[in-house]
Amino acid sequence: MKNYILFIFLLFSFFASSQTAAQWDSIKAGVSPGIAPAFQNKYESAYRQPLSAYGWEDGIHISGDGLHLYALYYPGDLFGFTLFFLNNLNTLQGCDLLGNPEYIRPYAETFGMDITTNPFDCDTFINVDIIYASRASTDLPFTEWTLSGIAKPASLQGGPMPLFNKTNPALVDIFMFTGDGDIWIIRNTTANPSGIEQAIRLDPPINAVENEFNADNPHLERLNGDTLLLVYEKYTNPDFRDFMYAFSYDDGITWTSPLAMTTVSPALGKIEHPHLYQNPMGEWSFYFSIDCEIYRAKQEIPGNWDSWQDLELVITKGNSECVGEPSLTAKGDISFAVVYKNLVNNDSTDTYDIDPWFLPIKDTVNSVIERNPNFEVSIFPNPFTGSFQIQSNIEIEKVIVYNLFGQKVYESKLNDERTEILLKNISKGIYFIEIQTPLKLIRQKMLKN
Repeated sequence: MKNYILFIFLLFSFFASSQTAAQWDSIKAGVSPGIAPAFQNKYESAYRQPLSAYGWEDGIHISGDGLHLYALYYPGDLFGFTLFFLNNLNTLQGCDLLGNPEYIRPYAETFGMDITTNPFDCDTFINVDIIYASRASTDLPFTEWTLSGIAKPASLQGGPMPLFNKTNPALVDIFMFTGDGDIWIIRNTTANPSGIEQAIRLDPPINAVENEFNADNPHLERLNGDTLLLVYEKYTNPDFRDFMYAFSYDDGITWTSPLAMTTVSPALGKIEHPHLYQNPMGEWSFYFSIDCEIYRAKQEIPGNWDSWQDLELVITKGNSECVGEPSLTAKGDISFAVVYKNLVNNDSTDTYDIDPWFLPIKDTVNSVIERNPNFEVSIFPNPFTGSFQIQSNIEIEKVIVYNLFGQKVYESKLNDERTEILLKNISKGIYFIEIQTPLKLIRQKMLKN
């Protein structure tokens, strides 16, 4: 009889989990973030990444070449637990402060993460690990998450930010992330970082006090040589954050005193998720979220990191609960996160979910031709080996070729309607071709075999 009751219980649990998973599938299928009107001609339709899981995928970051994707992960409703924690902080005791197993979803993949080991002898622990995905080409989808080499039990880790080597895209000079409320770095690693035991906690003035829980979402840029620029969130409570920026002139060993951004401040709303983007023309923009929508501001004074022009709304939350976590490929595609709320399920421990989404930029040549039917341009062959041809019905003034890191590898001034571009000495890979004409500036992705 006991075995029969156990079988019925397991069958009911499986059915309930399947029902909840099906609810999330239905909810996600009906959710669509919006593209602000000013940007609708620039982008294709946004879509949810195929590897989206039933767990909490936050802190989304995509690499400049579009081949590597990162997220922090919890196999359940992390936001729901956070709300429960904050609303009951004065009454919770012991293990209830560290993790409630009811918020773990039985149908969510764990990817091998350890959610039980902890020094407090609790049944579960709100362990958050960084997960990683890769693909061989941007023409292929991301299909599967794997647990990153940074993962460890009884830890809170997020804000994944790899600074790839500019001459060898397979290597990472510095992998920066947050761990237990502080910013850490791992040096000389790979896209899926190894050697967590070599991770170094940044010294003051970045992390002023150990485990103070006030630094998150680091974004790192190499400006030139050993000069690095770090932008991150500093907060004193979940609803008040500043964007800070600091410089290192010795490749991240020491840092200048952080400065707060005044042109993008908490006065605008709840600011989160800073991301700097440099287009192939060398112009910088600042992407971030305010009150669950994604904005952009262009740099007004070159080289001044607290000089940003008027805000431009890029991605609205549409009928979702929230959007955020913008990061861009060198081409200009936007990776971001979408939060959903389950209004059907009455279970408060399974109310919120978040997935990675992707917003591809339109092919510039095609969009130019659509808006200017008398304008014609051809770039062929693509892929190419040693050279390619450009043919236009108006004069071509200049051709510039950039690699995936925005570095200029070729430039030529022209005064012709047809030209051959010789690129025998550059390595195989993806490049962006910029063609300047009196009518339009044209960009197209090219592949060298």
